[in-house]
Amino acid sequence: MDPSDPSIQRIITSYWDHRAAAYTAAQHRTEREELDRGLWVAVWRSALPAPPADVLDLGTGGGHAAILLAELGYSVTATDLSHGMLDQARARAAGLADPPRFALDDAVRPTQPHRSFDAVTSRYLAWTLREPEAALRRWHRLLRPGGTLALVDASWFPRGIDANPTEGFAEHYRPEVREHLPLAEAQGIEETAAVLERAGFRDVELTPLREVLEADRRWGTVPGHEPRLQHLITGRARRYGVRRAGAGDVEAMRAVERAAGESFRALGMEPVADDAPPAAEELARHIAAGLAWVVEEDTARGRAGAAGYLVAEWLEGSLHVEQVSVDPAHGGLGLGELLLERADREARALGCGELTLTTFAEVPWNAPYYERLGFERLDDARADPELLRIRRAEASHGLDRWPRTIMRRAADGR
Repeated sequence: MDPSDPSIQRIITSYWDHRAAAYTAAQHRTEREELDRGLWVAVWRSALPAPPADVLDLGTGGGHAAILLAELGYSVTATDLSHGMLDQARARAAGLADPPRFALDDAVRPTQPHRSFDAVTSRYLAWTLREPEAALRRWHRLLRPGGTLALVDASWFPRGIDANPTEGFAEHYRPEVREHLPLAEAQGIEETAAVLERAGFRDVELTPLREVLEADRRWGTVPGHEPRLQHLITGRARRYGVRRAGAGDVEAMRAVERAAGESFRALGMEPVADDAPPAAEELARHIAAGLAWVVEEDTARGRAGAAGYLVAEWLEGSLHVEQVSVDPAHGGLGLGELLLERADREARALGCGELTLTTFAEVPWNAPYYERLGFERLDDARADPELLRIRRAEASHGLDRWPRTIMRRAADGR
C-alpha cells in the first residue's frame, strides 16, 4: 500500500468508530475524573499561550483535550476523521457555554486555513500518523509565526502492536497498515521528537509526565495498555518574513535556485536540475525595478538569510511571476505561499487584476501546488500575446520537453 492510499486511513478510522464509546468512557472514569482534570490542566497550561488563544486540536477523539481547553477559555477548533469519536465529543461538550467547533478532517492533510492558530495540540495521535513528517510540516503551516505545537504521546508498543490484546486492534493495525505508520512501534519517544525537528519546528522539548504515570499505575489505564511514561513534546513554529530584495541578496537568491533545482533530479529532469540559476544581471534588473522579494527566517540571532525568493515583471493586465523558488531545507512550510501573497498585495496596490505564471504541468510542486493556491490553468488559445511570447521563449530553451502550462489567479489571492 502507498501511505497516501485512503484505504489505509479507512481501516484505522473504522477501528476508532467501533471503539469510540468504550474508549471515551475509559478516558473519563468517575473515580479519577477530578485527578485527571487537575493533571491535564497543568500539562496544557505549561505548554500553551494564555487564553483566549486560538487552538486547533487534531485527532481530537472523544474531545478530552479540546473540551478541557474550551473550559479554560481557549477558542478551540477540534477535528477528527472518526464520526463515532466526534459524536462522543459533541455529546460531552453539550452544555458548555463556548464549546469547541468540531469538524470532520484528516490530521495528515488538514484543511484548516493556514496561519490561523496560536497553538496546535494533539493527544495520543502521533503514533498513528501516516507520513508523520509531512503531516507535521502541514501543521507548521497552520500556526501563526512563533506559534506553539504541543502534543502528548508515548512509545505505546515497544513489543509490537500484536502485544495489545484489545479486540480488533491488531486486526485493524495489521502489518500492511502499520508499515506506513513509522511511529507506531517506536522504541522511544525521542523518535517522535526527531520528527518535529525534521518538520521544521524550533526549540523542541521533551517533558516526562511522571504524575500522569503515577496516576495510571494507581488507578489503571485504558484496557489493553500498560501504564507507560507519557511525554509532552513542544515546539515553536519558525518566524519568516518577506521583504523586498536588495543588491546584497543576489548571490543568496542564486544559491536558493541551485538548491531548489536539485529536486527535479529525482523526477528524471536532469537538464532542469543542471540549469544555471538566473544571471546576477537579470536578478539585479528585477531588484532595481522593485519586483523581487526574499523570504527569510527571523531567529534569536537576527535574520538567517534568504530561504526563498520571487521575481516578477509587469505584463498588460497582470503581474507575471517569472520565478518563485524555496530552498528545500525550508520546504513544506508555506514559504512559496507567503511570497505569492506578497506579490498579490503588490499587484492589488497598483490596481493590477491578476497574477500569472508558467510552470510544469505535472510536477507535484508546480501546477498542482499552484492550483491548491487558487490558480487556474489557461490553455494557449486563451492566453494573451505577452504570455505566448514567454511560452515561446521557454520552448526555445528546451523546457517543452516536459508539459508546461500557463496559470493565472485573480489578484485577491482567493
